[in-house]
Amino acid sequence: MSIFLLAMIAVPYSRSLAIALLLVGLALHTAFALIVIYILRGGQPEGMQPTPSWHVTFVGFIMAATPAAALDMTGLARGLFVAMVPVAVAIWVLSARQLRRATLPPSLRPLLAMHLAPAALFAIVAAATGLQVFATGFAVLTLALLTSFLIAGPWLTATGFSPLWSAFTFPLAASASALLVQDGRKIFEIAGLGVLIGATLVIPLILVLVFRQWITGQLAPISNDKSA
Repeated sequence: MSIFLLAMIAVPYSRSLAIALLLVGLALHTAFALIVIYILRGGQPEGMQPTPSWHVTFVGFIMAATPAAALDMTGLARGLFVAMVPVAVAIWVLSARQLRRATLPPSLRPLLAMHLAPAALFAIVAAATGLQVFATGFAVLTLALLTSFLIAGPWLTATGFSPLWSAFTFPLAASASALLVQDGRKIFEIAGLGVLIGATLVIPLILVLVFRQWITGQLAPISNDKSA
């Protein structure tokens, strides 16, 4: 997904480089998704349980739509949008059913914030490709999910700070962008500026706290790793 972001950065400087990065990113992400599917199928049944991280693996292709739209490859961008929306909806539905059946361990609750990222990315891509109705719809969904997560903040962070708080970072940044690209809608602009200010304060703080745990030797035991 970082390669897709590099492609977006390269667009103003070199169209050929941006296209090359976009294609390489798509190839690598496809390989990554296939490897994950292979591992999941060969593992224990409990490994097939949906997690918010599935959005990164199976919906992460939507990140490629942003540089594609900037490169005037509207067909590719819209194709990725159409293909990824049902995948994200399926993961949302499966995750909701799972939450109804079982209690999520408090330590894993911050990962739920990752459910926000697809809605925000869909709003961004829809706005960039002229699908204004979908852009508005997903912007509303982004705002609704963000509000829900803010209300549930004490529940999400019940165990105190952990490296999993990094799951808040990208969804917050994406949400700010999703709301700010909705032209002509004051409520989205105001909300987007608020989220942008919050993200600007929260994301560096999380980075500093994670690095502090790493430097002091606390990161390994907290993340259940042998070393960090």
